[in-house]
Amino acid sequence: MSADSRENDMKSTLLKVVGLGAISAAAGFFVMPERFWANALLVGLFTLTVSLGAAVFLAIQYVSDASWSRGLRRICEGLAASVVVGEVLVFLAVVFGVRSLYGWVHAHGHLPHAQELWLSRPFQFFRLFVYFGVWSAMIFALLKRPSRGLAAAFLAVFAVTFTLAGMDWVMALEPHWFSTMFGLYLFAGTFQCALAVIIVMAVLLRETDAMLRVVNEDLYHDLGKLLFGFSSFWAYIWFCQLLL
Repeated sequence: MSADSRENDMKSTLLKVVGLGAISAAAGFFVMPERFWANALLVGLFTLTVSLGAAVFLAIQYVSDASWSRGLRRICEGLAASVVVGEVLVFLAVVFGVRSLYGWVHAHGHLPHAQELWLSRPFQFFRLFVYFGVWSAMIFALLKRPSRGLAAAFLAVFAVTFTLAGMDWVMALEPHWFSTMFGLYLFAGTFQCALAVIIVMAVLLRETDAMLRVVNEDLYHDLGKLLFGFSSFWAYIWFCQLLL
């Protein structure tokens, strides 16, 4: 089978999966709307974290001036550019699924004053637009004109905004539970997930001969060791959070 045939088969399979997912989502919206918004938030966060994780991986390569990963930069750029898709999905879930996800926010008097102020809907929306605006602006600037300084600035801004976003969208699902390690825990899972997706994309693209010359066994070994390392790191952070 030629490379073009394999590529067309892959596109056809992916389109079928997308179509099946759209039909399932539409059915879920009408049959079980409460479960629909919970799953919409989950899917949106997964898409967003893959994009942000790829952008972080790309920024680290620019800051360190790494040469071993140059063959993967196109994959990372494509994944990072899809950050808008994740932002839209999260926005829809947070805004329209508020009654099933964050309905307790309107119950005044049941939360400490500082927590009630932080979780108020106007302030939540303001922070949401700030996160999305900063991430999109810095990522697309990095894709258009990469530089070590911009990559370093993105990593610093990401560390703060992603921690706060995780508190706003995930930790806020249960307002009486909190963890001081939650931001680090989310980052570990985000980077681990992005590495896994990058590896899968590299394997698939190599099968279509699109990256046959740049993806080799040495690169697979490097990526595999990174994935193993961050999987262990994620498990370590998860266990530490459980102990605390």
